[in-house]
Amino acid sequence: MSKLLEILRAGQVDTFNAQRGSRVTLDFFGADLSGLDLSGADLSKVILEKADLSGCTLRAANLSGADLSGADLSGACLDEVIAIRTKFRDAYLGDVEAPDAQLSGADFTEADLTGANLAGANLAGARMKRVVLERATLTQADLSEARVEGANFKGASMSEAILARAEGARVDATGAQLQGADLNGAQLSQINLSGADLTGADLTGADLSGADLTGAVLTDANLARVDFFDATLDAAHAHAREAAGAVQGFEDGGALHVDDPTVAVSGNALAAAWDNAEDDGTFCLRVAVREGAKFRAWAIDVPVDQVLARYVLPAGGGKFNVLVLVERPTGADVVWLDTDVSSMRAPVVARLGYHPEVKPVVTRESTGALRLHGISRTGQLVVQRWEAGVLTELYRAAGQTFRGFCGRQDAVLLSKGGTVLPVGPEGLGTMQTAPAGFPGNATAGALAADGASIALAWTPKTEKGLRLALPGIPEVLALDPKADVATVDIASDTTFGEQRWLATWTRTTKQQVTTSAWAASMPDGNPFRLHEDTTLDITDVRFAVTDGFPCIALLTADEEVLVVRMTATGPKLLGRIGDPAGGASPA
Repeated sequence: MSKLLEILRAGQVDTFNAQRGSRVTLDFFGADLSGLDLSGADLSKVILEKADLSGCTLRAANLSGADLSGADLSGACLDEVIAIRTKFRDAYLGDVEAPDAQLSGADFTEADLTGANLAGANLAGARMKRVVLERATLTQADLSEARVEGANFKGASMSEAILARAEGARVDATGAQLQGADLNGAQLSQINLSGADLTGADLTGADLSGADLTGAVLTDANLARVDFFDATLDAAHAHAREAAGAVQGFEDGGALHVDDPTVAVSGNALAAAWDNAEDDGTFCLRVAVREGAKFRAWAIDVPVDQVLARYVLPAGGGKFNVLVLVERPTGADVVWLDTDVSSMRAPVVARLGYHPEVKPVVTRESTGALRLHGISRTGQLVVQRWEAGVLTELYRAAGQTFRGFCGRQDAVLLSKGGTVLPVGPEGLGTMQTAPAGFPGNATAGALAADGASIALAWTPKTEKGLRLALPGIPEVLALDPKADVATVDIASDTTFGEQRWLATWTRTTKQQVTTSAWAASMPDGNPFRLHEDTTLDITDVRFAVTDGFPCIALLTADEEVLVVRMTATGPKLLGRIGDPAGGASPA
């Protein structure tokens, strides 16, 4: 071992390479190799921990798999060196020259590379936690998928560098030169980019939540889908959030093609939100409000492929709250917009704090606050309250058997094994066993006024009609047994004091050319048609969220939605939203 070290110290690189062998691990701990010319040396897998290689020339040397933890390489020449998966933990590489070096997968944790030249170097997948690269040159270097938590890039020259999918919070890149850099999909929350130059950089889909961009230059930067949540931006960067797809509403006169809408009724006004098929083949999130003859439609400026869910809820007096859940790299944003038939207010944004596995259910409490019920990708039930623009977590409940929610407006949790249970503000209710045949093909669930009893509606897989399981009634009720039922919904109805249940569904029979919408007030009511126009072809029915009498939304094959209000004398058409004739939405 000492003989090989002496050969190396004598600068006899060829002899060293020939004699070192490949099966023996060489241990040169603390060796003094400073100032030597070791170009082309095979030092792969050699232990050089705390060695002195300052001023050493290692041009085109092979350091792959070597351990240089705590070593001194200050002023060394590593031009075109191969150091794949090499350990440089806590090493000092100040002013090192390493252009075009192959350093992929190397570990630079807490290493000091102040003033280093790494132009064109390959650092893909490198571990760079708390590394110091202050004033370093990283022009055209590849740091894709590097782990850079707490790294120091102050004043670094990083033009045209690749940091795509790099990950790490609290990076300091103050004054860094990042012109033309590729930060596509980088996860850099709380990064300090104050005074940095990002001219022409590509930040598509980057997570810059909590970032400081004070004085940063963003000229011609691609900011599509950037997460600027809680980021500090100058007034001059007002365009940045807009370019990133920050949610905002603007009027648009394009054609309306209503599909799978969320519908609400406030007083005599109705509102809907849906993904609209635009004339150019793209999709856009739309919100429309109608109150009598007054009508207004907005396009919500957010990429539809990032929208996890959208909700419209009545806020009283013809006003509505619109909630949009927007997918972000680190979770989801909850975006709140207030609207009525006259205007749409600026959004309020909060962080949801988890990735939803299924569409959450949103309900309104008696205080006016909203309660969000969701299931995370880890299987946890997460219940939160939204009040005065603040999202507060109420509780979490672990459960690997949660399948989703079977209610659109009520938090009725569906679990494996044919069980359902209500979700309240303080915890889960009593688990209940669902009847045989549930959930069938189409499923709906609702809570009674007591918040504990559950009503279920479903369509059987092998039989016609629909089935109802209602609290206090031991047998399963069968409705419309001769019709083909495609969609179904159910809601609690206490309009006239007693607890009743409204069921609604679409039906088709052999005698019908079109599909119609029906309803029944249960447990003892007879089915009735919800619309007088028998030429309407109804594709779906669902209860609208309302602050008064129950309302049902009917979606037609002509891509419009009709809303009927249930009154003491029967269903009455409240209004419609859509553009079936290619003109203005009819009243």
